[in-house]
Amino acid sequence: MGLVYDEVEGLLLLEGFATVKAVFDDPALIRDRTHRNRVSLYLKDDSIPPVVFRRLADRDPSKADQVLRHLLNKPRFSWGRDGESLVRRNKRAHFERPAYPGITPASERLVSYLRG
Repeated sequence: MGLVYDEVEGLLLLEGFATVKAVFDDPALIRDRTHRNRVSLYLKDDSIPPVVFRRLADRDPSKADQVLRHLLNKPRFSWGRDGESLVRRNKRAHFERPAYPGITPASERLVSYLRG
């Protein structure tokens, strides 16, 4: 289980995150079926927000290029040029709803007020 915090998305609990992160750290792992399937699932699953791919790719865009070129079978894929359209195409539902934080911290005073 992986934990990712984003100011907009809130705290994300991500099953199998270590496997996906490992592929972005070592792109040769994408040749392994288990690793490839997990990255593919992350890309297709609407419950995984685009910020996860952005963060993984931004750590080392050249490694992200290698991973996604192999996964998508697109030898000329470039995260810098094609990454945003990739996440928008595969994460459509995410872009069709307003961005609200997943967790909103509340003070005791606010909680008391809301409880009436």
